[in-house]
Amino acid sequence: MSGAPGTFLLTFDVELIWGVFFDARWRRRALAHFGAVREVFPRLLGTLARHDVRATFAFVGHLFLGSCARVDGRTHPEMVRPVHRHFPGDWYAFDPGTDVARDPLFYAPDLVRLVREARPLHEIGAHGFSHAFLDTDRDLARAEMRAAAEAARAAGVAARSFVYPRNLVGFPEELAGAGFTHYREAGAGGSREMPPRRGPLARAARLAARLLGAGPPVGLPRRVGPVVEVPASVPILPASGARRLVPNAVRVAEVRRGLARARDRGAVFHLWTHPHNFVGGTEKSLAFLDRALGLVSAARERGEVRVATMSEVAP
Repeated sequence: MSGAPGTFLLTFDVELIWGVFFDARWRRRALAHFGAVREVFPRLLGTLARHDVRATFAFVGHLFLGSCARVDGRTHPEMVRPVHRHFPGDWYAFDPGTDVARDPLFYAPDLVRLVREARPLHEIGAHGFSHAFLDTDRDLARAEMRAAAEAARAAGVAARSFVYPRNLVGFPEELAGAGFTHYREAGAGGSREMPPRRGPLARAARLAARLLGAGPPVGLPRRVGPVVEVPASVPILPASGARRLVPNAVRVAEVRRGLARARDRGAVFHLWTHPHNFVGGTEKSLAFLDRALGLVSAARERGEVRVATMSEVAP
């Protein structure tokens, strides 16, 4: 066992429709699915409060806004437009240029406020400004980072932690210029372009291999120029589709192994997820989170791990 305790992190990537608007298949069911995030959100915060566990909530920067407007037919004309193979048009074409009352999937100051007012105190970070992929274009990355930080500041948030959309890390040295100090590493399942749709049995097989393996990865933070790279372990996946067949006991056992590894190595065990992952199979997913955080709380009481937010991790 290491002389230093391990560290447990939990991060929520908050995207609403910004994470999928470019996918026509998702747009067809976006209102029902992502609209339900507002019903799930207080329950997530309640589960965290019950176990006194702080988390990092990384919001897409546009969600900090209460409204925006069209200028000459375009929203945010000052922003660099990404060029992605899976979406060759104007990245902001679907931005309605309205407000949270009329288009609540594109704006979420109410969710930011819920996190700010919650106890224990959570961290609020950024997840890009428009969920563009930031690993190939420095000008785009710089613009997205700075716009996200500015939107957060306008909402009264000094964002220090950054989560790259799709976990596609690029130009981390630009983060410091926008005021960020920490980012989540790339080894968290990112994909450069939209992944091909696979069958449910293939997804179930991959999940089983992960959950029944030797244990989730843990790691140590490291300095990358002026910022700190925070290790990522495994995502909390939805309990819907083929994944609903995985018993919570198996998922909880993975968390137990991750905490033990963090304890033994003085390392970071970092779970990450999206609030919309709790929309499908909500009761099962929340029951898992409750049991998992119970393990975290018990390990903390034994002095085996500490609970931190992303910006509190030091190399």
